[in-house]
Amino acid sequence: MVRDEPSFARVGLMMALLLGGTAPFLQGMGPCGQPPLNITITSPNDGDFNNAGVVTVTGTINRANTNHTVDVNGIPAPVLADRTWSVDVTLDSVAVFNTLKATVTNSINPAFTDKAIVTVIAGDSLDENELALDAVAVRINESAISGLGPLFDSFLDFDLAELLPVGTVLVDDCFIDGGFLGCLGSAVVTVVNPAPKIDGFDFQLDSQVNQILVPTQITGLDIRTHINGSGLVPTCDMTITANQTNIDVFLNIEPGDPVDVIQNGNVTTSFSGFNHDFTSGACDLPIIGDIIGLFLPDIENLAEGGIANFLNAVDANGNTVLADAFEVALTSIDITGPIGGLLQADLTAPLSVVAEDVDGATIALD
Repeated sequence: MVRDEPSFARVGLMMALLLGGTAPFLQGMGPCGQPPLNITITSPNDGDFNNAGVVTVTGTINRANTNHTVDVNGIPAPVLADRTWSVDVTLDSVAVFNTLKATVTNSINPAFTDKAIVTVIAGDSLDENELALDAVAVRINESAISGLGPLFDSFLDFDLAELLPVGTVLVDDCFIDGGFLGCLGSAVVTVVNPAPKIDGFDFQLDSQVNQILVPTQITGLDIRTHINGSGLVPTCDMTITANQTNIDVFLNIEPGDPVDVIQNGNVTTSFSGFNHDFTSGACDLPIIGDIIGLFLPDIENLAEGGIANFLNAVDANGNTVLADAFEVALTSIDITGPIGGLLQADLTAPLSVVAEDVDGATIALD
């Protein structure tokens, strides 16, 4: 037999080109032109919650089970005659998000394979409008709490004209006690216009057991008062000034929505650089001035007590002035917006736990 060598070479080249050009198609179609190998997970669905610790993964393949094996995360899943398969997989509750990868492989030609993936969440689930109890918690140490003072400065509107409005009675008492003769002089001291003002204020925060100490420094105090006297006490006007006013208050933060701030005990006040000047009336006359100097109780103590009494007064909602101010400040601090933005979700997160101690505070939210 005579063979045409050039023709044989051309045929070989054509076969090589033909096979090379169709190899990817043949691999996609599978052996003997079958459709591509395919595996499907029918259960669980992607994103399902599971608190049982073990999930049954089921699915199908699109070819007869002969010469095909299935595994899920490396665990063999027997394929039945109807091309379904099933296997139990233990979930990792620490990881929370568990990826389940089902793989089908042709045992004769391992190059023919397909995968399907779903993710299951190990843990309890909630309805859309339910709150996850104590879902987020943060521990704030003492140094961090003390550093929050400037933040409250920006939220709190410490307007002395509102905290100590015109018409507030600072003192209504007997000023000159005559012993067995009774009261020789009394007076009512009232805040008058122009309204009280301050140059500035600064809040500090100090964590204590079950409460927060809030030392507050007020600079440039200026209060105009009217003394309506009787007996030996004349009627006149007086201006009270102080370089610095120190106010200490203990507050307890109760969780809830909205948060509830409760004042523990009474506010204490003290002045540094305190001065008083009589601006009109008979109080600055020499003889009356001597009487006031001898018999009138210390005006600084009276002013301290008057301001403290006002700050300690409870309103119709059961709040003191400072407790109410801190409630407003706390409700202005919203963590749900930034976190919700990251999660692309609308969040509601009321405080559920506020536990203060000398080293800081633990705050949890539903």
